This record gives sequence, structure tokens and C-alpha cells, in this order.
Amino acid sequence: MSELTSNQQRMVEEVLDDFNWDVVYKHMHDTNWAYRTDEGYSVPTFSEIRGMAKGLLERVLTNETEWYISSGGFHAFLKDGGLSLLFVLEESATLDDTYADEGRYDKAPNIVHELAETRREYEGDKIDAEEFRW
Repeated sequence: MSELTSNQQRMVEEVLDDFNWDVVYKHMHDTNWAYRTDEGYSVPTFSEIRGMAKGLLERVLTNETEWYISSGGFHAFLKDGGLSLLFVLEESATLDDTYADEGRYDKAPNIVHELAETRREYEGDKIDAEEFRW
């Protein structure tokens, strides 16, 4: 992994500063969402949650072969020259080529783009868990 440029560092900090950590932290503690550590499994602290996300953002920026990395509920990805971070609670997908004729099943960047657009449509530019209901 190469070093981050100063612009990349600013991108990471901007994403981290704009993310609604309270929602993620509260959810993880309310549901006992645990990460594996050297000592076993435990619900992460606020700094461990933020550190997980920061590491993913840095990895996706410096990885020459991947535009998307996920772990621990977080999804970091490159989009339109920018950097995005999601925390996903639920997902459903088809895992075969049943819909191959639809022309969409193999276009993950479009799916991620649609998720980001949906988030903006429902939430504006800031996550608000109370309003984000399907």
C-alpha cells in the first residue's frame, strides 16, 4: 500500500468528519454487533469503529486494483473521482445469471451509484437515521 497524498488525506478526513457516527455506534451497541479481536469477540469502541472505516477508506484510495472494499458493515468505494463510505445494515441480491438478459446484474458500479443516489434522495447530503425509512 502506498502513502496517501495530502489531497487523499483530506478526502478521508472529509468523509470521516461528515459521517454520522452516532447512528452506527448506537446500532452496533444496541444489537451487540461484535468485531473479532485478539481476545475474542467484542462490541467495538467508538474509536475502533472509526478506525475500521478510516482503514478501509485509505486502502481503497491506495489500492490500484480495487475500487470497492468492505468489512465490519462498512463499504468504502471510489465514485466519480470522489470517495464514499456506507454502513450497511441489510442487503439482498441475486447470485446467479437469471437476470442476465436485463443487462444490469454484472454492473456493480451502477448499483453502488444507485445506492448513493438513493441515499441523497432520501437523506440529502447527511445521514439522518430517523428519516431514512423504506
